[in-house]
Amino acid sequence: MSLAVIAGGGVMPPSQGIATGAGRRSQGPYLSRGGRAAHILVAEDEPTINALIEEHLTDAGYRVTTAVDGLDALLALSTARFDVVLTDIRMPRLDGVGLVRHLREEHPQLPVVVFSGHMSEQDRHALLRMRVPSEAILEKPFAFSKLHDAIQMALRRAASQSLLGQGYVQAEMSCAG
Repeated sequence: MSLAVIAGGGVMPPSQGIATGAGRRSQGPYLSRGGRAAHILVAEDEPTINALIEEHLTDAGYRVTTAVDGLDALLALSTARFDVVLTDIRMPRLDGVGLVRHLREEHPQLPVVVFSGHMSEQDRHALLRMRVPSEAILEKPFAFSKLHDAIQMALRRAASQSLLGQGYVQAEMSCAG
């Protein structure tokens, strides 16, 4: 069954009105010339949501590393190369806006997708000022297909600007939701 992430850490089955994109053809993960899938860093403090996103992205063919907050994400960024960062806004120690601010200073070309169930207009405007595209700002609840689309768009934008390290190309795969 396809599920969608909702605010507060829960999930919602598609029968409750969220389009999950189940069964539609979708663009698959970006692959390096060496055949490796794009590496995604997920910063989310809710364990259930973190695990659901990790499972969905892994099933879609991405390599995934998770972080429990912004500081944990910064540690991961100091030890590995990532192709895109997904971050929640409301997290302890270092929130998503602070993480994006750091990314723009230290890794200005790294694509970011942001999501939150409690995003203020101030947060949204701060993200837009830091060059996070509006289509990369998601509000919970969101369907995994919407997250997948935002990741694909971020990776395509980076690839078109020659920002991905080894010349990424896109692979087609069927998204089962």
